Amino acid sequence: MATTIRISVRLPPKIVEEIDRLIQKGVFSNRSDFIKEAVRHYLRELRREGLTEEER
Repeated sequence: MATTIRISVRLPPKIVEEIDRLIQKGVFSNRSDFIKEAVRHYLRELRREGLTEEER
């Protein structure tokens, strides 16, 4: 089983409301799943632009 690390994130209420709407629609299971996917997506974008440490 993969190990995970718990972190704490503070977000503006409007963003949390948008995330919660997606959860209610069944797009994501919970807030953690949304945030994990959002981070993965952003890291892929950075890699494409050559902005991550790995690509230098």
